[in-house]
Amino acid sequence: MIDIEGQKKLFGFIGGECKRKIEALAIGGSAMLFYNFSKEQTKDVDIVCLSEEDRKYLIGVLGKMGFRENIVPKEASLPYRFVSKDYVIDIFAGSIFHIKISEAMLGRIKEKVDFGNLTISVIAPEDIILTKCVTDRKGDREDAMGIIKEYNVKWDLIIQEAQWQTEKGDKTFTVYLFDFLEDLRELGSEVPKEVLRKVRKISENEMLKVLRSGRGNVKVKG
Repeated sequence: MIDIEGQKKLFGFIGGECKRKIEALAIGGSAMLFYNFSKEQTKDVDIVCLSEEDRKYLIGVLGKMGFRENIVPKEASLPYRFVSKDYVIDIFAGSIFHIKISEAMLGRIKEKVDFGNLTISVIAPEDIILTKCVTDRKGDREDAMGIIKEYNVKWDLIIQEAQWQTEKGDKTFTVYLFDFLEDLRELGSEVPKEVLRKVRKISENEMLKVLRSGRGNVKVKG
């Protein structure tokens, strides 16, 4: 398990080895450690590079630092995983599973921390919830419930991002988000019913668009 000081130490090591400037986003539990939430440790460090070029550069840096490549992704939206004696680090590039890094997400970043040549930008709590909905881990649900309990979540931002992701990214995103939020509510988290209704409406509207598009491509013989 890694606490905030251990995470900062890791980022400091990486930033010291980088020969050029790199910016990466802290997501998931790694982002939560930067906030004053009750979560004090995370199993692994999760970061997102803003380009594939930057990810490849960081992979090279980690290799020189003695990290061992543990997982090589089959798809661009999946992470490379590197391990050492003390750390596990997952590196994404541009997207996290079914969610893209949007300009709105970047605009919501309020904290940037420099570690030598590595700048870590911490995503907003609302975006932590959004990125956690695309996994199927019990711990991610617990983390999201903790954020909702300890932070005044701006639900309108979540709905706006859900709309953008559906239009510009993976069209199934709102299905994951709706199921995730519904699970949180059933587990006792204070997710407003109106938020669930709006997320489901976005998903239904997108399904109708797909159906209409498919119907328009059908050729009738006669």
